[in-house]
Formats: sequence, structure tokens, C-alpha cells
Amino acid sequence: MISVQSHRLLSNGNKHFIFNLLLVLLVFACGTTKKSSTVKPTKRPEKPKLEDKTPKNLPEKIDTIQWKEEVPSKDDKIIVPDKDNPPTQTEKLPNTKSTDQLQLVALIPFKVDEIDTTSNKIPGQNLRFVHFYSGMKLALDELNQVKATYVQFDIFDTEEMDVSKNILQKYESKLPHIIIGPYKSDALKYAADWAKKNQTVVISPWISSSSITEKNPYYIQAKAGLNSHYQLISSHVRTHFPIENTILISRSKEESKARIFNDTLLHLSAIHEEFISEDDLAKNADPILEKYFKAEGPTIFILPLASTRDENYIYHFLRRVISEKKNKTVYVYGLSKWLEMKAEILEYINVLNVRLSISNFVDADKPEVVNFRKKYFNVYREFPSDDAMEGYDLTKFIVSSLRNYGEHFYTQEFKSNEKYLQTDFQLKPVYKSNNKLFSDIEYYENQYIKLIEIKNNRYKIID
Repeated sequence: MISVQSHRLLSNGNKHFIFNLLLVLLVFACGTTKKSSTVKPTKRPEKPKLEDKTPKNLPEKIDTIQWKEEVPSKDDKIIVPDKDNPPTQTEKLPNTKSTDQLQLVALIPFKVDEIDTTSNKIPGQNLRFVHFYSGMKLALDELNQVKATYVQFDIFDTEEMDVSKNILQKYESKLPHIIIGPYKSDALKYAADWAKKNQTVVISPWISSSSITEKNPYYIQAKAGLNSHYQLISSHVRTHFPIENTILISRSKEESKARIFNDTLLHLSAIHEEFISEDDLAKNADPILEKYFKAEGPTIFILPLASTRDENYIYHFLRRVISEKKNKTVYVYGLSKWLEMKAEILEYINVLNVRLSISNFVDADKPEVVNFRKKYFNVYREFPSDDAMEGYDLTKFIVSSLRNYGEHFYTQEFKSNEKYLQTDFQLKPVYKSNNKLFSDIEYYENQYIKLIEIKNNRYKIID
């Protein structure tokens, strides 16, 4: 475990920043209970010339999140995010912790015991979380310069449920203000239940799922779940296009999402759904989509697929649109996970009218991003990944909100004055019922989502 205050990580100026940072983690992290001693920064060598090595095309990971949503059966209640109305608060969460000293705990899967320290090559999955941690650390250093409130940040290298359980049990005598993580679903479920029992807050940066916990106002998802994305797409299409020109595409009746897009409590008219198999898209020599193109006005397809197993289906569908649409105007609505799939999909996105819902994206020309990249390079001798910006934003939001609004900041209606790098924070309650009572809150989630188009590998926000 690493106990982080405001000291800097060791750096020797070597260009292999990540390798050096992992060495620090190996030295000062024991994975379960032992705290590190205070680290004194070494004398810095002459800084190298600042050179931007970032590729000009889109990064591999744009919106790094795992969606774990199950398709609701006819008997299931649809998860209803509340974007507009706060809950009828008939009860309040008890304030049990002083904000004179903030205690944060993060469970992050660095997996340092799996790293080959004789090699400079670090697996991508490990790099992701090291970058995330580095961004957190930089945010904490900045926050401690602005205000003197002490922040104790305990960081553990873990993802397994048993290890996470042992760690959290050690905090039952003195509860932290916030727990960040863990990464795996079973460990996250335990942490959410532990947080509910002990009346402290757990935030999930990496997983959004409606099945992690129930009736738990102490659980926050840092990114919107799939249902929130679906509802944004549905509302946007209904606002901007004729509903009779809109077609919801599903693989099969078993995977239908019509109940979500045609929620009768939200919409009077229904979007038509068509079922198209992957075999037909990939192998049928005859036109498949041609019969759906409208004679008048644009044709709008909604393709609500967000899993790696959908990659080939999405590819073949977009390929069919390209080959069959001729001079017809066609819009395709999808999800940001498409940007993490094969390069051919990105090529189609660039030339078609594809609109994607996304929670995290980076505008490289944004002044805050430019300044952060310079500052990050000066500290770590490397340019930040999107994960570093994600860790920076989340830490900045958590600490600032705790300082300004107390331990249950997420239950209050407020707009942060902070400027973030790749997202914003609009925490709202999520329900399985329509009562909108405080006692009916399933959990909270960050419902910040935008719709984007990509042309020439550049984003354009359309909503």
C-alpha cells in the first residue's frame, strides 16, 4: 500500500518513465497493509526539450469503461436515471466524518508482482493503471498547494475480492471519506455492500453496471451506464428526425432493446425495430439494408452495441451502409466503444454520418489540456495518456467537492466551478421505480454524456 501525501515520485530523467514509476511502486507498495515511508525527491537532471510524441490519429482508448448491463426481460424493471428532478428527500444521509482531514482509499490493480523488472516493456493493462495513478498524484499535489486541508491517500495494489475484503475490514474502526475502486466486479460488489453497511462512499471509475448493488445511496458510478446512453440517443433522434425514418437494429429478439428505447413512460411513439443476423450482414450476396432506406428524408439507424463481441457485426453493418446507400442520406447512432475496435470501423466512422455517445473525450486544443500535458511532462518525463487525465479529473473532483460540500456532496444540487480535462461531473440518482423517493435510490452515477461525430480523426460535439 502507498500512503500518498504531497511528495513527488522519484524520477531519474530516463525516457522510460513508466518503468521507473513501476519500480517506485514495487519498492513502496506491499499490496495489502504496510504503509510507505515519506519519499524525498531526488535532484532533477536538466529537463529534456519538450517534444510532443503523441500520435495525430485518435488514441486507442477514448472512453475506457466496462459496461456490464443485462438485457432486461419483460418482467424486469428498467433502470431509470433521473436527469431533471432531484429525489423527494424524506431522509438524509448522516454526516459522520470530519472534513478537517480527508481520508481516501484507492484499490488499483497495478499488478506489480507480474511485471518483469528486467525488461523495459510493460503490459498495456498495467500501464493503464499506472497512468491513472500518476494523474491522481498530480491532482493531489496541486490541490494541496491551493488549500492546506490534509489529505491522506492510501493506495493499494489489488483487484481480487479476498484481498480487497481484507483491506476494507481494516478501515472499519476509522472509516475513509471515499473508496475508489476496486476493478473486478465481484470485488466491487463487496466494496459497495461494505460501503452501504458502514455508511461510507465507494466510487467505481471503471465499471458501470445496474447489477452491482441495490438500494445503495453510498455507491457512485463515475461514468454513465448503458441505459443513460440509450436514453440520450433515443431523445436526440426523436428531437431531430422523423420517428418513421428511424430504425432500431438488433441481432435477435433475445437481444432486443426496444423496451429501453420505447419506454412508454418517456415516449408516446415507438421506434420501429428490425432484426438482422450477423451471418446475413457478412455473407449474404444480396442487399440487406437497401429496403430500409427512406425515399424522402434521411434514414436513421440506431445500433446499440457496446461489446467486443459486437465488433464484427458493427464492421459488417457499416460496410453495408457504405456499399448500399448510394446517394441516400444515412445517420448511424452508436456508442463510444466503437472507437476501441478494429481500425476499419474507425475508417467507416470518418466517412459516414456516425454519431456516438461518449462520456470521456479529450480536446487536444483545449487550454487546460495543453497546460496539463506540459506540467505532466515536466514531472514524469512523459506525455499523459487519457487514463492519466481520467485519474486527474476524478481526484480533483472528489477532493474539491469534499472540501466545499462535505462527505455527501453527490446528493446535493451544485455545479462545480472546476475545469476538467476530459469529462464533467453531473451526479444524479438512478431508480428502478418511478416514485423518485430518496429511499428508492439504487445508486448514483455521473450522467455527463455527449454525442460526437468524427471527421478526419477530429471530434465534433453535436450535443
